[in-house]
Amino acid sequence: MEEAQLYPMVSKSIVKISIGVSFHHGYVSDCEAHSADVIASAKNFPMPLENFEVALVFPDGNKYFPRKDNIKIVGNIALIHCNFPGDGINTNLVQALILSTRPLCMSDKVYTYSAYKGYTGVITPGFIIELQEDYFHHNCSATKRSQDGALVINTSGELVGLCYAFERYLISATVRAILRVY
Repeated sequence: MEEAQLYPMVSKSIVKISIGVSFHHGYVSDCEAHSADVIASAKNFPMPLENFEVALVFPDGNKYFPRKDNIKIVGNIALIHCNFPGDGINTNLVQALILSTRPLCMSDKVYTYSAYKGYTGVITPGFIIELQEDYFHHNCSATKRSQDGALVINTSGELVGLCYAFERYLISATVRAILRVY
């Protein structure tokens, strides 16, 4: 799949997250009309979280203010569970990003989706250059914002990781590590 085809697919899962006065992004990992789960980098969540207002804006424009007990942090991953009263969310405009079940391999082509100030996004290509059980390094173009939760997708548009650090290359949690938060 070409980069131009990946963007519209991924953009339906991107959630804008504001924490206090900072802006980040996450992605919808599970979505139904009246509930959704959002995954983001735990690095973006200051502690103690009780001192900050957290707001999420979904692709359909729906705003959600999660209770602090609906935010779970495990390692480098944050999970936010959202319940929508009334009409819920528009599942034609909001879709969960599919988690890849295919094992990662060295030299696999991957893409990062990086959002800047939580509002616009760029997809950049790269390759897996180091692979461990719970994380991998890849050489997608990096900006300072990329390490704060950029999505890593494969050539089929499926999620394979979530960036959380930069040490010469971007470091991303694997799907296996992401699933531990559930």
